[in-house]
Amino acid sequence: MSTQEQDKLKPTASIARDGLKLGSVLCLTYLARILGLGYPFFSLIYFAGLILIPYTAYRLTKAYRDQVATPSTGFSWFQGLSYTLRQHVFGGILALIPQYFYFVPEILDQLHEMLSSQPQALGQQLQESLASLEATPLWQWLWVDYCFPLFLGLVWGALVGLALRQRPFYQ
Repeated sequence: MSTQEQDKLKPTASIARDGLKLGSVLCLTYLARILGLGYPFFSLIYFAGLILIPYTAYRLTKAYRDQVATPSTGFSWFQGLSYTLRQHVFGGILALIPQYFYFVPEILDQLHEMLSSQPQALGQQLQESLASLEATPLWQWLWVDYCFPLFLGLVWGALVGLALRQRPFYQ
């Protein structure tokens, strides 16, 4: 592989590595959301994770900016947006793992059993909600749950890009 081809792969490797870091935060956050249905303590972890996701994206993009930006080239808003969005692309793939296990039919059956112990009025509404969940195909749930981090990546990327942009210094 030529030096020029290796230089083109460096940003992709960096984004993939940072995407795995962000994806682990997304996984923990989604796992806390799922476990928060049965254990209220995990709801607190979920809300902490919601704050930690944009902070992690900011810190990873800032580290990348410090690595690649020079006074002569600067770091544009679009570079920050692009890097943060691509982090969310890679991280969203990793975050699909807990989402997949959440929507597997065996888990939904366990939710049915748990809802049967609820009071009748509340249990009936939850049963209807669960029936509509079961009617939706698994791939559709996974696609929606993958698109949500992409949307967040676009929002956070715009904000991170604005916060981290640097104009080139001309002499």
